[in-house]
Amino acid sequence: MFLAIKFTEYYLHYQHHKVPGIWFESTSPNRGAIELFFVYYFCMTGLHALHMIIGITMVIIFAFRTAIGRFHAGYHTPITIIGLYWHFVDVVWVFLFAIFYISGLNK
Repeated sequence: MFLAIKFTEYYLHYQHHKVPGIWFESTSPNRGAIELFFVYYFCMTGLHALHMIIGITMVIIFAFRTAIGRFHAGYHTPITIIGLYWHFVDVVWVFLFAIFYISGLNK
């Protein structure tokens, strides 16, 4: 769901010329600050989306490996590591949400 929402937001920002670079448009006197905000927004949420795609892929791979019996009570370290990775990505989202959404993206 996060990825669908992000791609929708990215598309809407693209349509409103808020993607930093040559086609960025703003009539605000704070144009530079707004463009810098969007640089950080796209970089940080884009990296988070990339790590989510990696995490989802790994969860699917390890779910398949678990289903075919590769892990057991004595050997489950990879499952624990995937769980830690996924929870770290989740905690990062809490901070990104606080930075970009609680303060208001469209100010």
